[in-house]
This record gives sequence, structure tokens and C-alpha cells, in this order.
Amino acid sequence: MAVDTLLAAAITEPLVTAARESLGAATSDSVPDWVVNLIENRIEVYTNPAGEAQKANYQTHQTYGLTDEIPVSIHGVEIGRLAVRELLP
Repeated sequence: MAVDTLLAAAITEPLVTAARESLGAATSDSVPDWVVNLIENRIEVYTNPAGEAQKANYQTHQTYGLTDEIPVSIHGVEIGRLAVRELLP
């Protein structure tokens, strides 16, 4: 039975740099990587990786703060939005 990964998130404190360095290690090209930055109360979303999977360089990087909503898409279709303030402690 095949399992599709639709979201990968790294929740870190205080190792944000290490989380950023591990991006792309376990996901496919179509799955965004999230870094939940508890120190700065924001979520970083990385998409469109290029290069080797273990050292992907992301073509798109968006940072969302407490007042933002993150669009959630499956296969390129937005299915909803997540409020950052509801995801962070």
C-alpha cells in the first residue's frame, strides 16, 4: 500500500538552523517543507526544491507570522488555510 506524504514539518527549539539544513531529506519535489520557528513565532514554508534531495536548494521560501494564514494545497489545489496563531503555542 503506497502512502502519499502531503506535508512535512520540522518543529524545533532552539535548533532552527539545523532544521533548515535538513530540509528535503525525506520528502518529494511536490511536498512543501515547513520549519516551525518557536523562537521567532513564525512558520517558514519551503517549496520547489532543485538539486539533490539531500541538499535541496529551494526556489520558493515564504515566512508566515502570527497574523498570517498558510494556504494548504493538495496536488496544486488549495483546500484551505491554517492560521499561524492557532499552530504556535
